[in-house]
Amino acid sequence: MRIASVFSILLGCCLTLTACGSSQEAAPDIVKKDISTWALPLDPYQDPPISLLGYASDLVRADCLKNAGFEYPVVPYNENAPTKATRNEVGRRLFNPDIARSFGYHEPRSQRISEKELQERQEPTGSEYIQAADKCEALVADAGIDWEEFSNKTAQEIAWNLAPEKNKTVVAATQRWRECMMPLGIPALPDTPDKMPGEVLHNTFGLETASSWDSPSASAEEIRIATADAECRESSGYSQALYDAEFAAQEKAVAEHATELAPLLERNRKSLEAARKIIAERG
Repeated sequence: MRIASVFSILLGCCLTLTACGSSQEAAPDIVKKDISTWALPLDPYQDPPISLLGYASDLVRADCLKNAGFEYPVVPYNENAPTKATRNEVGRRLFNPDIARSFGYHEPRSQRISEKELQERQEPTGSEYIQAADKCEALVADAGIDWEEFSNKTAQEIAWNLAPEKNKTVVAATQRWRECMMPLGIPALPDTPDKMPGEVLHNTFGLETASSWDSPSASAEEIRIATADAECRESSGYSQALYDAEFAAQEKAVAEHATELAPLLERNRKSLEAARKIIAERG
């Protein structure tokens, strides 16, 4: 398989959609409600941060490929750097008036990894390299990091099936949000806040290329719309209603799926230990 890009692909998702947190083995069994960080009961069971595991895996690959005569590019990752202001510790997207006023619908660049280096790096090519790379993958698993182990995202699958947006209180708040947004005259205003800013403004604001390291920051118009959106989510009660519904649903799910979830804490702990050990020794 071509590895260059197991990490690049997964981290790409991580930087925009999925988990980039840290210190998950220290996560409490009972998560305290905190809407500012959108903390949820299933957080401790989420997969370990892909970016951290990817960096450790790349260090193993690089050493192995060097012995085979190839230079494999490794982009350093600093777990101790701050997370993005637009993400919480498990990578969940955050959105409130303060964030909207600073970034619109865009996100700041990561302080944990150079997105420029990550997007521009190029691995070797050729059949000899591919053969060597395939052999090196076994060493990654031997080091305690097995990508396949995380292909069944138990906690995420449970969360996705809860559908808190269908909660009656959330539905009512969604309608109030739409009424609050109507005066802005947004073309094709989405039915729900989670679809903002909608297809038309998504293209207008250049969000299709926002993940690129050299993409421009939010325009004044994007900031204006995003701020109004965030304020309407709060004044309509949408944000609080969605958070309460999501928290309650996950709290119930943790109890109902205790048998499935329990092994994940130990699995995560062991993988993180292995990754941090590799980084300490080779990073």
